[in-house]
Amino acid sequence: MHPINGKVAVIGVGWTNSTRRPTRSLAVDGLEACMNAISDAGLKPSDIDGLCEASSLAAANIPPQDGVGRISPQYMFKALHLPSVHWSSGGTLIDAAEAVASGACDYALAWRTMTYPVGQRYGQVEIQEAKGSGEFCYPYGYQPPSAGPSGPPSRALLYQRYMQKYGATREHLATFIVHNRNMALLNEKSFWASERPEVLTKDDYLSSRMISDPFCLYDCDIPVQACRAWVLTRPELVQNIAHRPAYLVGYALPERPDFYQRGVLEEEQEGALLTGKRLWETTGLKPKDIDTAALYDGFSIFIYIWLEGLGFCKEGEAYEFIQDGRIGLDGELPLCTGGGSLGEGRLWGSAQHMEAVLQVMGRAGKRQVKDAKLAISNFGPGVGGEFAVFSSEPL
Repeated sequence: MHPINGKVAVIGVGWTNSTRRPTRSLAVDGLEACMNAISDAGLKPSDIDGLCEASSLAAANIPPQDGVGRISPQYMFKALHLPSVHWSSGGTLIDAAEAVASGACDYALAWRTMTYPVGQRYGQVEIQEAKGSGEFCYPYGYQPPSAGPSGPPSRALLYQRYMQKYGATREHLATFIVHNRNMALLNEKSFWASERPEVLTKDDYLSSRMISDPFCLYDCDIPVQACRAWVLTRPELVQNIAHRPAYLVGYALPERPDFYQRGVLEEEQEGALLTGKRLWETTGLKPKDIDTAALYDGFSIFIYIWLEGLGFCKEGEAYEFIQDGRIGLDGELPLCTGGGSLGEGRLWGSAQHMEAVLQVMGRAGKRQVKDAKLAISNFGPGVGGEFAVFSSEPL
């Protein structure tokens, strides 16, 4: 078993709806989500003695004013009038879990905010000169200066390579895209449910405009403003909550940082395999034990890499695995039941972690997977992904 198994429980959750054109400040969103998480945990702000955040700027040239471009632990400390706390600005849930498990704090509040301010394009940056490896990427559109290897062109090459290598087509991936939209429409906090409740068909997907061939508009996640928040504690401190907790069974972190700037399919696959292997070894679980998976889909191709890397199917078979209802709510592996990043919005892993927690809590509403006892979630591409497994009861 993973060393953290049985030591951490998520007891409260909070969120704000994903919006494309925000009408209020990020500070209001963040405070609302965090206060809701604290209340959901049956606590008061004064009970919180640990803070952990992971905020990201929408564009590299936006000054990071606290409460505008990000919400730091210092901002939340003052806004909630907290007593002395321990805090982290790293990996959010995992950092918060380790702080709780080690006894550094009793009740940790973790959150992630994302913003998309009016008048800015996501990832927009002004640069006069490309340096280092950027000399060979930025002028040609392969990578944007602010996003490393994460722009559509470099990720589209992963998809091209996968299609050429294994015989997959866009028609195969259309199954996942349509499924994700259907799940998003059942998720009240998603962009598509709260702002544009539109059904998507396979024909809509296949005929949509290209962004970077073979990626079309619907293969790329949506920049949004929103916040997701959690309260974590040790199981023996759980009290006064009206729902069951979500217990952290274990996690795994990426093992090949040297691959991160390359964007090569085979390296993405190796990174996913290594992280997946570590997850199963440290938790003592197997893919067949998982009841539902909230896998990161910031670009649609990531789903193939994760399904294969985790061992839910063999290499080169993910495009066939997702067919025939296998990933539906009643299927073999209910996948991205909250709509994922493509449906809920660009929340960089917080949407996935939130969905896994809600599923094992039994609080996913119309998209609830029957008897969901173990859920896996992750964030990142194959070479930079982290995993977490949550359970409905201590293992």
